[in-house]
Amino acid sequence: MESIHPSIRPPGHARGGAAALTTTSLLERYELAIAGSTDGIWDWDMRTSEVFFSARWKAQLGYGPKELPNRFDTWLRLMHPDDIAGCMEKLDAYLEKGDGSFETELRMIHKDGSVRWFLARGVARRDDEGRPYRMAGSFADITARKKADEERDRFFDMTVDLLAIGGLGGNLVRVNPAWRKTLGWAEGQLVGRSLIDLVHDDDRQRLVDAMFDVSHAAPVESFEARFQRKNGSFAWLLLSATPTDEGNVYYAARDITERKATEEQLRKSEEHFRRLLDAAPVMIWMSGPTMSCTYVNIAWRAVTGRALADELGLGFLSQVHEDDRAARFANLDAAFKTRQAYRTEYRLRGADGAYRWILENGSPRFGAVQGVDGAGAGSRFDGFVASCVDITDQHRAREQALENSRAKAQFLANMSHEIRTPMNCVIGMTQLLRDTNLDTEQRHYVEAVSSCAETLLTLINDILDFSKIEAGRLDIETVDFDLRNAAEEVTELLAERAESRGVSLSVLFDPEVPPAVGGDPTRIRQVLTNLIGNAVKFTEKGGGVSVTARLVERGDRHHVVRFAVADTGIGIPEEAMPRLFHAFTQADGSTTRKYGGTGLGLAICKQLVNLMGGDVEVESKVGRGSTFSFTLRLEARATPPVTPLAQLEGMRVLCVDDREIDRAVIRGHLEQRGIVVTTAASGAEAVEILLAAHNREEPFQLVISDLTMPEMDGVELARHIRDIEEIAATPLVLVTSWTRRSHFARARVAGYARCITKPLRHRQLVEAIQIAVTPRATTAVLQATPRASTPSAKPALAAHVLLVEDNKVNQQVAMRMLRKLGCTVEVANDGAEALELVTSGAFEIVFMDCQMPRMDGYEASMAIRKTEGATRHTPIVAMTANAMKGDREKCLGAGMDDYIAKPIQRAELERALTNWVKRA
Repeated sequence: MESIHPSIRPPGHARGGAAALTTTSLLERYELAIAGSTDGIWDWDMRTSEVFFSARWKAQLGYGPKELPNRFDTWLRLMHPDDIAGCMEKLDAYLEKGDGSFETELRMIHKDGSVRWFLARGVARRDDEGRPYRMAGSFADITARKKADEERDRFFDMTVDLLAIGGLGGNLVRVNPAWRKTLGWAEGQLVGRSLIDLVHDDDRQRLVDAMFDVSHAAPVESFEARFQRKNGSFAWLLLSATPTDEGNVYYAARDITERKATEEQLRKSEEHFRRLLDAAPVMIWMSGPTMSCTYVNIAWRAVTGRALADELGLGFLSQVHEDDRAARFANLDAAFKTRQAYRTEYRLRGADGAYRWILENGSPRFGAVQGVDGAGAGSRFDGFVASCVDITDQHRAREQALENSRAKAQFLANMSHEIRTPMNCVIGMTQLLRDTNLDTEQRHYVEAVSSCAETLLTLINDILDFSKIEAGRLDIETVDFDLRNAAEEVTELLAERAESRGVSLSVLFDPEVPPAVGGDPTRIRQVLTNLIGNAVKFTEKGGGVSVTARLVERGDRHHVVRFAVADTGIGIPEEAMPRLFHAFTQADGSTTRKYGGTGLGLAICKQLVNLMGGDVEVESKVGRGSTFSFTLRLEARATPPVTPLAQLEGMRVLCVDDREIDRAVIRGHLEQRGIVVTTAASGAEAVEILLAAHNREEPFQLVISDLTMPEMDGVELARHIRDIEEIAATPLVLVTSWTRRSHFARARVAGYARCITKPLRHRQLVEAIQIAVTPRATTAVLQATPRASTPSAKPALAAHVLLVEDNKVNQQVAMRMLRKLGCTVEVANDGAEALELVTSGAFEIVFMDCQMPRMDGYEASMAIRKTEGATRHTPIVAMTANAMKGDREKCLGAGMDDYIAKPIQRAELERALTNWVKRA
């Protein structure tokens, strides 16, 4: 055939009688047809060497519609030099053949210099003599596909696993280089060969059966067999075969020769292992998957005194002390479920009938089931293996140590009692002195003494609690209480401390947290007080402390609630974290440390939370603050239905506060009531939002504003609102951390209907909103909702009181406190005097010390109850420095009615008088 290369075919050379077609006529003819094509279109007139290239054809190479000349040599010029010869050879062969279509893959040079892969297809038109005179076709960019093919081939060649493609009969079509590395055969020696020819004679039939399954579209996984190497030896392969819809089979294999050799070595060493176990000095036993004992070594039999046959099966399990069986089997069950080792202690009866204490360390055994990758799946439970030590002597020593610990704890408790007695004098006298007329300097001294006394009392209480926990004498009680109220009471008590340091304090409960629960509110408040107090102490001025609670798990019988106390304080160094919850340690233990403390608080918190079925966690970064969180397992109680507040549902409220966390707290409280909340970070922004809402005819029905904000504080904001006619009638509620009357007065004058103090309590916030939006609220006198710590006047509690106390100073403290409460007081120096006075006179209530000479408080109370009989009952309230577990119960058991621990607080005296003195 005559060559059609343009360099040897002169322009204008015609073959046959076909009419010449110009480039212009071709463009007109195909313009509409090619406009919607996603591939490039070309049309070549072989008589003129003119080629029509569509705009898409040129665009694929980065050129515009008019940038390339419509000549055949344009194609050649843009074709990769390495592909020109091969492409032209294929083209000549197609034109000479005379039928079918032309197709080739080639590289082209993009305008930006990059190389792109294209699939060129075409069909030639021929004259009556079969000579081509015109050819047209498509041009598709296949660069992405070629790259994917290259990646696949690269993976195929580089993977360490043996990969192959074959037919359904087992013959190999393609293998990767890993076959040569593993078996030594070159690719040419394997392609066309069947896997069945390479398998070991003993494994051949299994492979034939597996290939039969593959030929019927059933994949084969984890097939182990030996395949012949080129040197005549055999390698163990773990083989998988997957059939495809195209009639091919994908093979993947891995060399497991070393693993099989290891298994063989393990099998051979089993007998040696048993002999070694018999020679071990510790007791060892093994069981099967049904917990039936399969082996005990010689050391075991030496301790128990029983023969091997007596221990096998369920023999030795029946010898475990009945009080220890449940715990021991619970440990075994947990180890089985978690696949972790376990450690347990129990008593085991020997042949002589005596019990020995055994320390057992064991773990479950799981057999390795091989996967495709050769790794053990560990799905077959084979039983337990454990080593044991006779710790009878050590157990006796430990019991003695525990007894010593209890003695130490009792010593600490006694010391605490001795310290609390004079502390009662110090704190009581300080309180009395603070209520007298003092000048500024004297009041400063009194406040300093009071602060130090409170700090010392906290230290004593920490030591006492720690001694109770260490001695195992601290119990957790379960009573019904409101969880939200308990937490909010703590934040109220600590609010003044936070305010004095310039630290914001907020509390927010997730609405899912049930308010009514069963638990120990006293201990929960103790934990929160410690964590929040620490957060406030370690947070600098301008920072914040937030307390959140969310429901982790809801159950029919129990709920799990997580508290988190987060601060923006100094943070904790990473190296201090491991010892954070250890007793008598602190993050900063240097002699120049800035913050004081006993180092007991966090240790006590952790142990209290553990006793309540939870745990404590901490996250911290130096300079960025800390978050202490703990979980509580609380008993479920029926939650009273929340009465819907129709007047608040859907109300539009604007919350104004420069602190994001405080805005989030208020939003959280209000959205629980169905209120629609919008927030503003400044007074100026709030005014803009109010006016925009008015213009939309969607005015806000209430504004809740913080008092202290930069640029425009809450009072200034109120004045701006009242000066703008369109929004002047909007009810206002003020939120503040301050309780000074001057602030309340400014707020009243500015137009606030209600003032509430931080940290916010949900109920107080809702009540303030209800009052503010009622018609009379806008003209009512401003009412402040003070914290619980704000002193308020109370009526005198007049009563005739007998005070029984042997310590003269404590007599003065209690007597003066009672008189300030409006009581008349007589004093008895011991229980004997008290008995005489109660018998001869009529007292409305008796405050009884417990430890006194001649006759103590317990004896006196029992004698009084015996003397009174069934006709009289004078209330007796214990007033004692004994604060250990059982002391309250001991007092009640002796006939007393109530219990107050020293140091005495006036509020506790008020409570007792209110509860026990009958009013006419």
